[in-house]
Amino acid sequence: MDTPKATDGSFRRKPIKRQCIDPTCSPSGDLDRHAQELLKDVSLPPHLKAIVSFLLEDRRRLNSLMEDFRELNDELSKLRAENERLRISSTGDCSPAPAAPRSDHSSSHAPPLQ
Repeated sequence: MDTPKATDGSFRRKPIKRQCIDPTCSPSGDLDRHAQELLKDVSLPPHLKAIVSFLLEDRRRLNSLMEDFRELNDELSKLRAENERLRISSTGDCSPAPAAPRSDHSSSHAPPLQ
């Protein structure tokens, strides 16, 4: 009786790399529509409906967070640009202004010259 030998691992599939989330694009409603159709299916067991409902709610929360992220990212970009403009304008005016001669000797610590 021959038992099959375990594979050596060379036949393993490489994992598929997921795409990064683009913070500038809006998600499509196609997945939501398909999930809603699944929830309406009477042949789907209740535990699977619960999982689909949870995933839909989780996706809605993620979309809301992504929208907040987009707004904050835009605001951050604007603030960084403003900081850069202010930094550039302040370096152009960084030469020290000449000290103005004082006409009031009473504020001076040295005695007045005679």
